[in-house]
Amino acid sequence: EDIKGNDQVKLAHELIRSDEQLNYIGFVEGSDLFGDKADVVVCDGFVGNVALKTVEGLARYIIGEVRASFAQDWIGRLIGWLLRPYWRRVEARLNPGRYNGAALIGLRGVVVKSHGNAGENEFLRAALLAFEYVQKQLALRIEQEL
Repeated sequence: EDIKGNDQVKLAHELIRSDEQLNYIGFVEGSDLFGDKADVVVCDGFVGNVALKTVEGLARYIIGEVRASFAQDWIGRLIGWLLRPYWRRVEARLNPGRYNGAALIGLRGVVVKSHGNAGENEFLRAALLAFEYVQKQLALRIEQEL
């Protein structure tokens, strides 16, 4: 739907669509963020932050509901105890701190945005990601490709 969005979104849509080197599929719905429809989703910072915070909150809510459900009776507690190793793997994969640090692309340098409530380990991951981008000259390579 080429008519979606404000003027900034429409301009970005046209610029990205006009680049023949990109496999651009156009706009995607929020429900497509976790499927295999697109490898990269481009959005402005406000929309990206809303999507990210919503997903993080939903993950915490679902984890809490599942835990509360298992804790209701002895059968649930037993099943929960048996599933504990599997559940920990899922929790680890859903932990936003594991992926802390989002690169802001299109700048003349490297900027990695970290969660405001990031702890030491999460902040370290973001700093290491920024260091990796500097080592690989990401900003320069993006500028040269454009």
